[in-house]
Amino acid sequence: MYMRPKNPVALATRGISMQALSDAVSPILQPFDAVTTGYSTHVETMPRTRAFGMERSVMLFAEERNGVVSAVWFLLYPGDDAEVALVADALSALAELRLLLVDWGWTQVVLLADREGLEEYLRTRVQVFAELEEKLERERSARAQTPAPPPRVSWLRRLLGAIVRSR
Repeated sequence: MYMRPKNPVALATRGISMQALSDAVSPILQPFDAVTTGYSTHVETMPRTRAFGMERSVMLFAEERNGVVSAVWFLLYPGDDAEVALVADALSALAELRLLLVDWGWTQVVLLADREGLEEYLRTRVQVFAELEEKLERERSARAQTPAPPPRVSWLRRLLGAIVRSR
């Protein structure tokens, strides 16, 4: 497992208020009423975290500390060209705040002011996830058509069977 080092410059040093971030993205991505976390039946509201998005495919989360945005992260699974354009609009709106997108998992850095580069990055994500879904579906179909393997007989059961037969 790779543990990435801390950011060389903390986002909070940019001094971006939650209101400025909200003003930039909420005309495009709908704000959620609340952000919660938890497990099973235990649910906690995250009072310093806001979320904006489209159902389950695209979401932006932002955390606020001491009156400024301290962290921003995304869930980016645009499904088609229309969603790519919408996400590109939302991310381009963040360019006014002089931000860039760093995707640690895909080792990508995208300038939010570069609309063409942003759309290319998003279309690549759409393509890769579509290919993964197709591959998973082919594997599911292949497993469904493969007969079940014969039941395994443990070494203990074979030994017991040999003992019983020898009597």
